[in-house]
Order: sequence, then C-alpha cells, then structure tokens
Amino acid sequence: MSAMASIAVAAGCARVDVASGVAPKLPKTTPTPTWNPARTWAFFVGVLEWEDAAFASFPQDDRKDVALRDLLETRGVPSDQIVFLRDEDATLGAIETTFVAYLRKSQPGDLLFFYFAGHGHRDDDGTTYLIQHDARSDELHDTGWRVSDIVETISREFRGDAALLTADCCYSGALGVEAKRREGRVAFAALTSAVDRESSTGAWTFTDCLIAGFSGDSRLDRDGDRLVTLGETGRFTEGEMPFVEGQLASFMIGARFPNVSVAVAEARPTARLGEHVEAKISGTWQRGTIVGIDATDGDELEVRLTGYGDDDPRGLVSIAAGLVRPFVPPQLPIGTTCEVLDEGEWWSAKVLDAKLGVHLVHYDGWKTSYDEWVTPQRIRALGAETAILGEGGQTTRSRKEHRPLYGKSRHG
Repeated sequence: MSAMASIAVAAGCARVDVASGVAPKLPKTTPTPTWNPARTWAFFVGVLEWEDAAFASFPQDDRKDVALRDLLETRGVPSDQIVFLRDEDATLGAIETTFVAYLRKSQPGDLLFFYFAGHGHRDDDGTTYLIQHDARSDELHDTGWRVSDIVETISREFRGDAALLTADCCYSGALGVEAKRREGRVAFAALTSAVDRESSTGAWTFTDCLIAGFSGDSRLDRDGDRLVTLGETGRFTEGEMPFVEGQLASFMIGARFPNVSVAVAEARPTARLGEHVEAKISGTWQRGTIVGIDATDGDELEVRLTGYGDDDPRGLVSIAAGLVRPFVPPQLPIGTTCEVLDEGEWWSAKVLDAKLGVHLVHYDGWKTSYDEWVTPQRIRALGAETAILGEGGQTTRSRKEHRPLYGKSRHG
C-alpha cells in the first residue's frame, strides 16, 4: 500500500467540503493523517525580476520564497527532491523541461508541493499565466506559462498520488479552479494568495502564512490538539489576507486529498493568540493581532498593530485586556447600492457578495468583467461621506484599461 493510500485509510475516509476547504472535525478515536516530508517533491519558481522591463522588478532582500524552501528542507524534504528555479534561471524552456523530468522521478504514494512567487496575469478570455523570467508582455499567448498547462502537466506526468498547489501572485486562484477540473488519478489541494479573478498584495503575507503552517505556529492550532493541519493552515490564511491585506485568499481541498497534519504546534500561551482585535490607544481603536501575554502582568495583552513590520518596535504594544475588543469586519448587506473608490473618484456600484469584510461589487454601467472584490477602506454606503473602515485609499487598478498586465504592487 502506498504512503498516501495509507494516509487516506488512516483518515477514516473523512470527506472534505470542497467549497469551503474545511475538513470536518474527526472523532477523537480517529488519528489525524500526517504529512510525510520524505515522500514530498517540492517544485519552486520564484521570479522577482524579468527581462521585459514592462514587468516591475522587486527587492531581493528578505525573500520569503527562499525561507519557505529552506523550511521544507529543514522539515525533512530531501534536498534532491527540491527544485528551485529563481529569476534568470526561470525561463519558460528551463521550467517546462525541468518540470516534466522532475515529475517523472516521483513514485506512487508521493506528494507534490508546488509553489510560485512573482507576477500573474489573466487575459480577457480567462486564460491565466504565471509570469516567468523571459515572458513577453505583448506576446503572453506564445511566451507565458499557462496555469492550465501547469495543472495538466502534473495530472499527466506526476507519478505520485496528491499535489498541493500554492502561489503568491495575482490571479493565483486559477490554480484551484484548474485543479477542480482535472482531479482524477492525482488528488489536488490548492492554497493561493488571491482568487482567480483578482490581483494580489505586494507583501509576503501569504507566504508568511504558509511558513506559519509548516513550522507549527501555535496561532493556527485553533482546536488545541497541538497539531497544525492543512485545513487549519488554509483557514488561517483565509483570515489573515483580508485582515492584513484587504484581499481574499483561495483555498480548496479535493475530496480525496487528506487533511494532513503538517506540523506539531507548541502549547498556546493564551487561547486568544492570533485573534484579530482592536486596541484602544490614546482614545482611538486600532486594528491588531494578539501575539502573547505580557510576562510581567497577566492582565496585559501583547498586540501587534496592523501596518507595522514585525521588526518595528512601534507596532508592538502591551495593553490592558479591558482595552482590547474582538475585531468585527464591517460589511454591507448583499444587494446594497454603494460607492467604490477608484483612482481618487467614487463610482456607483452594487454589492454582489461579501466575505470577511471584503465586498464583490458590480459597477453601474460597466461590463461584469470589471466586477471586483474591494476592501472596506474603498467602499461606502450610498450617501455616506466616508468608507466603512477608515480612510479610503488609492487603488492601482483602472477600469479604463481592463485587468492591467502589471501594477505597482510586488505581485500585481
């Protein structure tokens, strides 16, 4: 019996809600299946600079794609089962040749961990590309790395049983869409920084979420069983991306993909660890995340304020628990007539859907292809003078040019 088959049996044939990506809580008598690093093949492509100057390059310092690759190796993925094509090495020819040969080395029972960081693009016809180093902005149809080709290649060439697809770029949710279409012999799961029709943040927040999951960050262990599962990693990411970056992540687990434990977690110092809150500071409620309890005073909570880097001491405050309240994302009802800020102007729109404070809107008089998910800082009810959360901000997207190929963000 193969390694992945053994995992599936151990899971008690538990089914997974594909729509939500949430696995049902297993009975206490049923052991949680465990990820096996030794049977894992990790294929990484990280591109932060391009031959075509139309694609904005990004800083090389503090690369989290490198940190994630190193973490997997530390966790026990054999170095000869890890491929990392980086920047100028990540040409389309090198990727396609290396990818096929690499996949064919796997054996039944193996797991593929696929990861991409860089630019992504979606054409008007719905074709999505991950932008490799030598892609041409004016010839993507002939020079780009199609998401559909990626998933098809895995389905055809991978000898293992399951593939986890991850990506930190615009329109990365297309990986999950394609995976749902092609799940057959290979069981798929996909966790990405954005939904298939939306651009992505310029920060490394999504990749940080993957690192948190596979390193056993106790914030993710919501049920207190000292295990971090893939499902918990996905739910954590789904919560972090709207709160920190104002965008929706995408997460799906196919029905045959086991909700494996990916790491052992340390004991939680407080049940509220990782909770999104508002802290009252100098009379103003500011958003943040509980990161611990003040060691000198058990009634004091340590809160990392949103908008500050992890190394910025101004963002870490110790505050009385009574001055901290749960953050409830403001949300307009579906069907609400509203206004959305874009390029410094407020545009009339309608709320089609809402989730975790992020709203899917349709602009009056514009094609449905311009529908987008917007942050609470960019939306207000009709007649209101301010956005429903804080000050409105600029957006890099313009409806004058549908779905720009690149933008001002790191991944856009």
